Amino acid sequence: MPDARNPFTGFWRWTISNANQWKDATRPWGKEAAGQLLLAASGNQIHGLVQYVGPHNDRINLPLEGAVNGATAQWVSSSPMGLTRSELRLEQVFGRPVLRGTAWSSRNGKVSVWNWEATYEKAID
Repeated sequence: MPDARNPFTGFWRWTISNANQWKDATRPWGKEAAGQLLLAASGNQIHGLVQYVGPHNDRINLPLEGAVNGATAQWVSSSPMGLTRSELRLEQVFGRPVLRGTAWSSRNGKVSVWNWEATYEKAID
């Protein structure tokens, strides 16, 4: 059961910070290199979905699960790029919650790394 008081819980809008390497319609993320996170945290666990529109205007929902430790979290998800691991930190920017993270994926023996940021959109109803 998600804890609505946990600062990770809610809907977040994410974008890849180094998006220039991803702005290509053939990439798994499509042209936007952005999407939504639906996060539900309780205690030291976090679950959710990474959502985005793929290269063929298809809506992608990738389940994630991991651990929370104070203002940091890490999770894994399976994606078109292979198994993806994210490490992130919850920060306050001008009084608003922001997640800043780094993700690593391995596919066909090649590791891809990108940085991302997510801004809080709304609580889970």
